[in-house]
Amino acid sequence: MEVYGKLIDTPAIISIAGQDVVVVNDFLGKPPKVDSAYSEVQPAISGSPAVYVIDEDIRRLRVQFGDVKLYGFWQVVLESGLISKDYPLQIIYENRKTKTGFFVLLEDGVIQETGEVVGGTFISDQATSLNIGDAVEIDVNASSLKVPEQECMTALEKYQLAGKRKKREVFAFAATAILIILLAFAADIILDYSYAYEKKQYNAL
Repeated sequence: MEVYGKLIDTPAIISIAGQDVVVVNDFLGKPPKVDSAYSEVQPAISGSPAVYVIDEDIRRLRVQFGDVKLYGFWQVVLESGLISKDYPLQIIYENRKTKTGFFVLLEDGVIQETGEVVGGTFISDQATSLNIGDAVEIDVNASSLKVPEQECMTALEKYQLAGKRKKREVFAFAATAILIILLAFAADIILDYSYAYEKKQYNAL
C-alpha cells in the first residue's frame, strides 16, 4: 500500500482500528542525528526497539491537525507485527517507480536503524552498501494496522501530562483523607449520642 508510504511527506488523517490518527516520522533503535530536540516515545522493551520522534515534527502536526492523536510511522508498523525478523533489509515504498520510500535494517533479527530511500539510494548512518534489490517490501494493509498504546508527545507535553496526573493523585489522596476524617467525626458523634441516650435511659430507671 503506497498510500501509507506517502504519509510522512504528505500528512493526512487516516483511520486505524476505527480511530482517526495521524502518523509522524519516527526512528527505531536509536535517536536521530539532528540538532533539534527529540523525545523517546516508548522505551526498548521485550525485544522491541525504542521509538524516537523529533519534537518539532510533533508541534507542526499539532498545529495542522489539532487534537488528533499522533503515532510514529514505524511505531504503527511495529505494533502491527509487520516487520519480519527473517529479512535484514525491508522497505515501505512511497513511490515504486522512483524507488523512494523508507527502510528498516535488521541484524540477527534485531532492528538497528530506520531511514529513507531516495531514488534507490539509502540514506543510512550504518550501512553504505545497501542495495534496493535486496530489500523485501513490507505489505502495509490498512485493515492489518493496530494503534500503539503510547501516542507521540514532545518532552514538554509528557512533563505537563505527568504534572496533571500528579495533581489528580494528590487531589484523590486529599479527598480520601477528608472523607476518612468526616466519617471518623460522624462516628464519634453517633457514639456520643448513643452513650448519652443510654445513660439517660439508665437514669430514668
